[in-house]
Amino acid sequence: MHQSKVTRIDVAQNFIMRHPNAVYYCHLGEARYYKRLEQPSSLYYRNGQRTLLFYDKVAEQKAKRKPIPDLYLNRNGLRYEARFNSRLPQLFNLSSVTGATLYDEGFYAKVLSRWENEYNSIKKNRSLTIDSSFMSSVKDFENFIFLSGLQAIGGEQVLLHQIELARKQGIVKNKMQAKRLRDKVKQLSHIPNLTSDSEAILELDKKVKESIKYYR
Repeated sequence: MHQSKVTRIDVAQNFIMRHPNAVYYCHLGEARYYKRLEQPSSLYYRNGQRTLLFYDKVAEQKAKRKPIPDLYLNRNGLRYEARFNSRLPQLFNLSSVTGATLYDEGFYAKVLSRWENEYNSIKKNRSLTIDSSFMSSVKDFENFIFLSGLQAIGGEQVLLHQIELARKQGIVKNKMQAKRLRDKVKQLSHIPNLTSDSEAILELDKKVKESIKYYR
């Protein structure tokens, strides 16, 4: 076993959350070098070497007719999983990854750190700040109206998806035009005095960070 070649590593943690999983999915935005794929009950980020996955572990247990631990009964269970599917030596800067490597504490810490970093690489969509500050200028007022409409249709990610569909259908004529539209949506969605970090994302950020802090 010590001499066996390791070709894939999955790292995951289950969290008990305050809100249903869909609340967190809508605040988890794009990630560089990944394709974002949202499903009815899960969220994937994929590229050729890695997959990041958020899903309901309790629902999976029920679907497989497996027992559910008492800790998770009638609670919101969110699982964040990182799958390192190939080229492990390059990913972890080692000459090789073998069965023996998995017993090395330094490597274990490195894998968990990578798991956290992959989560941190995901852009987090911000929430609209509801107060009177948007009336301080006509420009802020216009941006607030835009952001209110954006929130009404489902948020930043929904509009970005619609832009991509329009590009594929030929409504948006070229990639440069689509990029300008996407950049405009992202710019307006992150105006400091009109948006703030989501309470749900701050909760998830904290849980991911604490998982690494207490890994021993």
